[in-house]
Amino acid sequence: MQNIQNRLRVRPQNYGLSEADVATLASPAIARFCQEQLDAGNLDALGKLVSTLDGGSGAYLLGDDATMMQDSFRKLATNVVMPLAEEIHREDRIIPPEILDPLTEMGCFGLSIPERYGGIQSDDHEDNMGMIVVTEELSHGSLGGAGSLITRPEILSRSLLKGEPKHKDKNGCLKSRWVSPCAPLP
Repeated sequence: MQNIQNRLRVRPQNYGLSEADVATLASPAIARFCQEQLDAGNLDALGKLVSTLDGGSGAYLLGDDATMMQDSFRKLATNVVMPLAEEIHREDRIIPPEILDPLTEMGCFGLSIPERYGGIQSDDHEDNMGMIVVTEELSHGSLGGAGSLITRPEILSRSLLKGEPKHKDKNGCLKSRWVSPCAPLP
C-alpha cells in the first residue's frame, strides 16, 4: 500500500486525483482493511483456493474478437511455443522462425499499431485488450520464448505515436537513425 501511495503522491494529477484523494489512502480505516485482507492466513487460504481451480480463474468476460485471439494464440503457445521453450532457455537460443513466422503471419507485431499505419489497433480508440490477451496466452507457452515479444512492439509503437513534434520531420516521420523508413505519424 505504501508503494501505491508513494507513486500516487508524486503525480496525483496523472491519475485524475487530488492531493486530498491521495491522503485518504493513509487513513486508519484503509490501513486496517489492508492488514486484515493481507493477513498471512487470508493469503494462504486464497492460494489454496486458486490451486483448486486448475489454472482457471473464472469467466474472462472478453468480447468476441478477444476470445478469438485468446483461442488462436493459446493453440500457438501449446503447439509451437511449448515444444521449443526448454531448448530456447537451456541453450540460450534466439527466438526461432518456428515461433516468429506464425506470430508475424497472425499480425501479432501490429497489435498496438493503428490501422491507418497497417496495424490491427483501431484508429478510433486505444485498446490494449488484444495485446494483453495475446501476451497472456503466449506466456503460458514461455514468457521468454514468446510472451515478452509482444510488449516490445507495443512500447515502440507508443513511443513513435506520441513522439514530440521536434523529433519529427516536415512529413511527420520520426527523425531517427534507428527507425527508417517510417510512416507519417500524427
